[in-house]
Amino acid sequence: MSKASPGSLTAHLSDFVLNAKALWAFARRRKAPCDTSRLGLLNDVMLKDIGLTRADILSAAHGKVYRRD
Repeated sequence: MSKASPGSLTAHLSDFVLNAKALWAFARRRKAPCDTSRLGLLNDVMLKDIGLTRADILSAAHGKVYRRD
């Protein structure tokens, strides 16, 4: 919970941000299987063009791939 007094704008904003983060995480988790399927349809050349390999598909679908430069 927030350290601001209950009913203050800061407390409401803090609660809103926490709820938004939870909702975003839930939506991302629900979307991952669809993203995995779609990325799996791409050929290796297309995956390379977007900076992925077949091994990266599952991580990418969950938003956990970092660029290798």
